[in-house]
Amino acid sequence: MLTNGEAAISINARKALGPDHPLRAENGERLGLGIEIVMGVSDVESLHESIRAHGYSVSELVLQPWGLRDFRVMDPDGYYIRVTSRH
Repeated sequence: MLTNGEAAISINARKALGPDHPLRAENGERLGLGIEIVMGVSDVESLHESIRAHGYSVSELVLQPWGLRDFRVMDPDGYYIRVTSRH
């Protein structure tokens, strides 16, 4: 679970959903394509370490040319999540 104040993003495997769940994919459907979810946080370094400690595959923490520091994580269904903060 990624949280920032009252905002929360849950990263779960779809296989945990029941067969009649509305988010269940149809056969061959590609999920997450073209979707980027951005979460701004105040302490991106601590969150990066916490997510890595829980065993998720995340990108390195990078200072971007536009002045934000961020990392990226993919959820099991392919949704692309960028976690960022001002440097």
